[in-house]
Amino acid sequence: MVAAASDWTPALAAPRAARRAASPPTAVNPFLSGAGAAPVVPAPLGPPPALSRYRSEYKEVATVGAGAFARVARAVHRLDGAEYAVKRSAAELFDAGDRARWQQEAAALAAAGSHPGVVRYFSSWAEPGPAGGALFYIATELCGVSLGTKRAVHGEPLPEAELTAVAAQVADALAHLHRRGIAHMDVKPDNILTGLDGHGGGFGGGGDAGTPPRSVKLADFGLATPLASAAAFLPPDEGDSRYLAPEVLRGDVSRLDRADAFALGATLYELATGAPLPSGGATYADIREGRLRLMPAVSAGFQRVVKCLMAPDPAARPALASVRGMLAKKKSSSGSGEAVAAQQPPPAAATAGGGGARAAAGGFAPLMLRPA
Repeated sequence: MVAAASDWTPALAAPRAARRAASPPTAVNPFLSGAGAAPVVPAPLGPPPALSRYRSEYKEVATVGAGAFARVARAVHRLDGAEYAVKRSAAELFDAGDRARWQQEAAALAAAGSHPGVVRYFSSWAEPGPAGGALFYIATELCGVSLGTKRAVHGEPLPEAELTAVAAQVADALAHLHRRGIAHMDVKPDNILTGLDGHGGGFGGGGDAGTPPRSVKLADFGLATPLASAAAFLPPDEGDSRYLAPEVLRGDVSRLDRADAFALGATLYELATGAPLPSGGATYADIREGRLRLMPAVSAGFQRVVKCLMAPDPAARPALASVRGMLAKKKSSSGSGEAVAAQQPPPAAATAGGGGARAAAGGFAPLMLRPA
């Protein structure tokens, strides 16, 4: 028999569930949304945990890099036993802008997807610090030494075979990022890492000269910017000015894909000469005006590629998807492929006004020469 409604009593009703706590906000990834919305950075809530997520999930093995704003550790995940590179803010962050930049870096890495030339992203999180700020963490794949470290240690140009491999791989990686609406905006030797894939002996790997160069990975997305809303996202007065394109230094961010091309060219130029780029002075100005010194260790064909990438006019720079083809073509156009001889022009070839001399070697576009 079914009980009448009047027979029902509150005692028979199930106890009312406790009110659920409000869920924290979810970040909007500006590289995925396409709407140009700023990323939301959830504020850390509650007191610092007794044991941070980093300490509970990872065993730190060594510090592999440190700077004013971040440090990178080699750490073993306690559950899967694999090694990772974990980047952590050097100090607690209190400013909303600083937090947003960390959030944007994680968002760019997540949106980059999978590519052999881009460092793999695994996870990111924020933890409350003891002083009330936030500590940010980004876990990526562990890579080897940077090309900037290699140049500083060895102090000599990279062989052309290795430079060609670097140029092709980084250009492919940047083209992949651009297709996904991301400008890297911090391409330089310090942010190109050797892979730990075991292939080849290049880049200081100690292998035979005939083995193919090791793969490289583009890392550090701290200045990555959505191509669709560059003006709103590009941090002002940031980035290494030695690798920034001249139009970006003038405030023009309309072609950040071509700004990445200039930075790649400047990186190759530095690695081909074996000396750090100047941060000011006449030579710095010459580079931004397209007047490059000869690179004695590489062929004329390779120098042509570098010069095209570093053209003062962004419209004259090649699309990065075409660089691999340019590198393949330069072998046939360079004749024997031998390095350009390191010879200074005769005194009569010097131009008036101390502007340096111009020379064309084997049909090579003129480059700036200055007395050693």
